[in-house]
Amino acid sequence: MKALIEHEINEISKSLEKAFTGGISFEELTTSMERASLLQEDYLTTTNKIYETTKLMRTAQNAIDASTNNIAKQKLKGFVEETK
Repeated sequence: MKALIEHEINEISKSLEKAFTGGISFEELTTSMERASLLQEDYLTTTNKIYETTKLMRTAQNAIDASTNNIAKQKLKGFVEETK
């Protein structure tokens, strides 16, 4: 009798799992959510790097425009080109 009840509980559990997850297991759903979280972190990190680099290049370009020192301008231009 105990085995029959355990079997029924397992079947109900499987049925609920499929209903809640659209047919995949909770483990697969958890793995997918963790993967999505990692991708989001990578995206935010990359976006932040691009933002900071662009900001630095803009600062360098402003310094080039404001400077009258040709050597400084050449070094800053070299930096901007290398950063691109």
